[in-house]
Amino acid sequence: MFPVTEPLQWLVWDQRPTWEVSVYPQVEGPHRAARRDKQRMSELVAGVGVTIPRQLPVSSRADVDRAVRELGLPIVIKGSVGRGGNATHVCSTLGAVQSATQQLARRLIPAFAQAHIAGSTYLAGGVFDRGRPLRFYAGVKSVQFPRRVGPAAEMRSSNDATLSELARRVFAAAEVSGLASIDLVRDARGTFHFLELNPRPWGSMEAAVRAGVDLFDVLVRLWRSESIVPRLDFRSDMRTPVFPLYLLAHPCWFSGRAARAILPDVRRAFTLARDEPALAWHMLHRLSRVCVNW
Repeated sequence: MFPVTEPLQWLVWDQRPTWEVSVYPQVEGPHRAARRDKQRMSELVAGVGVTIPRQLPVSSRADVDRAVRELGLPIVIKGSVGRGGNATHVCSTLGAVQSATQQLARRLIPAFAQAHIAGSTYLAGGVFDRGRPLRFYAGVKSVQFPRRVGPAAEMRSSNDATLSELARRVFAAAEVSGLASIDLVRDARGTFHFLELNPRPWGSMEAAVRAGVDLFDVLVRLWRSESIVPRLDFRSDMRTPVFPLYLLAHPCWFSGRAARAILPDVRRAFTLARDEPALAWHMLHRLSRVCVNW
């Protein structure tokens, strides 16, 4: 059994069913706390020398005032859990910070503050065996929706050696198995800062496939405990509009890439609706969830 979202993974951990031994991947106790909390995961990653944005708690009004005073504006208010940018807020005023923390509190999501780092957001992911990469992909989120905090509406693959080496250190520290990705931001000086780990299939996986990375065949072979030779190469500078999110992203339409991609993507969507209705429903749900976040 392969739970493909964090809530499903946590449900198995909490219920401890008799068939838990059949769930993949097996996550050891010390790593479960970090998987449940973005702030703890950042601290784990920082412990192996990976740069993270400075972060502070915001559990009280005094904490909020201190965070704004020490980290400055704009500032990022993040929930300890969340997907697709639905618990991440880039705030430019004290009022916006207070509103974001109150909103997360109403949703019963613990919040923390991070220093805002202006720059491009990158993704690195692949298939891993206890932190060892078997297949690997990395790229810049050339278009995000919602802008700055949302998932990728377009990816451009990037064979950056510094990014690849840093990403592998993160996956090794977290002892990730199976499909997973991380988000990072690159500042004006070229330094990468870790943002979060997503230990599951990610929304822009199609970009990895188009860059020549075979993820699912390797994943099945990993389940079968077969011997797998790591292959970490992929095509660089491959631009991939991410369906269906690019339908909402103006830059994809202005560049003309959305118009070129939409016909084959719509045909594929209709095929999915006919042959794999659950996958078609997933795409519709993902599109609607991103609209709500926006």
